[in-house]
Amino acid sequence: MGLTLQDWAGIAEIVGVFGLVVSLVFLIKQISDNTRSVRVAAAHDASTALQAWYLKTGTNPQACSIMRRGFRDPSALSAEERHQFVILFHGVLLALQNGYFLGQEGALDRSLQTAITETVLSVKDQPGFKYYWEQRQSMFIEEFRNFVTGLEGRDAGPVAAIYRDKD
Repeated sequence: MGLTLQDWAGIAEIVGVFGLVVSLVFLIKQISDNTRSVRVAAAHDASTALQAWYLKTGTNPQACSIMRRGFRDPSALSAEERHQFVILFHGVLLALQNGYFLGQEGALDRSLQTAITETVLSVKDQPGFKYYWEQRQSMFIEEFRNFVTGLEGRDAGPVAAIYRDKD
């Protein structure tokens, strides 16, 4: 007994459904792999931006001095140094905002989001941060401003000690 055209159509339909399921499984795997790649790239870019800022500032004696003195007492800086302090600090806060945004979008690992929070916590109570933030907070996205403001009252922990050290 031979298969009818209708039987062949049924077999083709079953094979087609099976092919569709296999294609969907493959697509889900590719999306998962792509999502992981995007997260890794985002984490790398956020870390690289912060690392570059710290290396450039930390290896430049003048910039490092301005940042240390500026955090403790921005009024002790000359007008030129206060300008440099604001510009230098703006650079790192833009990188932190970028990392915060990536975290909110789910593209940054939670541990890196925690590192961003700890970094902001370590400077938020310093006079230089307050001086800077009064002038520049409007230059950041609202969500980041709310994030920084929401850290009020949270303890900075031992990391902040470096900003209080005297010469």
